[in-house]
Amino acid sequence: MWTYFTELNLISVLFRLFLSMMLAGLLGMERSSREKPAGFRTYMMVSIGAALTMILCQYEDRIISTLWEDLALETGVKIDAARFGAQVINGIGFLGAGSIIVSKKNRINGVDTASALWASATVGLAIGAGFYFGALVCFALIYVTMIPMRHLRNWIRESTRNLNLYIEFQGVGCIREMIRSLRREEVEIFGMEIEHRKNDQPGRTSWAVFYLKLPNHMRHVDLISLISRIEDIYTVDEV
Repeated sequence: MWTYFTELNLISVLFRLFLSMMLAGLLGMERSSREKPAGFRTYMMVSIGAALTMILCQYEDRIISTLWEDLALETGVKIDAARFGAQVINGIGFLGAGSIIVSKKNRINGVDTASALWASATVGLAIGAGFYFGALVCFALIYVTMIPMRHLRNWIRESTRNLNLYIEFQGVGCIREMIRSLRREEVEIFGMEIEHRKNDQPGRTSWAVFYLKLPNHMRHVDLISLISRIEDIYTVDEV
């Protein structure tokens, strides 16, 4: 039965496309639950397309080696499966790049989504080629990286002493008060970027990014709570 599903037949094609859709859909659900640019349907379509690309490559190879063998020998036509997969990877690179943005908080968003989308395409290629074992192992590793490893990343991020803070405020007085509070708590300020709203720009919000190092006795949440209590500071976010 395993050999049957690795061959190119109707049941095998249906199984490959369905499996690629299901595995990519599971990966996309995690992205959708966090409201990321590429989500449930995007992942499924990418993986299905990648799987069909490899199936098409196998189909053309079979046709050229059987029905069109004489014509292929006459014209010198050859099929290279690696070239099909390479074009899929290149195409996903453009799609992934479109989901990467740099916000005004100096935060680069979408890198995880783009990399997971690219990995999802490779799962589709493996399934399309009939390499089920590699596809399932790759899917399991991607899934572990996207969910359990996220909690580990958050723990590491919370335990580090260095952090960047994005704040939105009104007036420079609150910034002076914030700097005094940070120095009282022995927080080191490595640098800052400030964009202050001008009087003729009522629709804009003043914002700043601070690059800080916490003392050993202070947690990230303690620092954010301290700054949030300062008057005229509207938003405090770790970036």
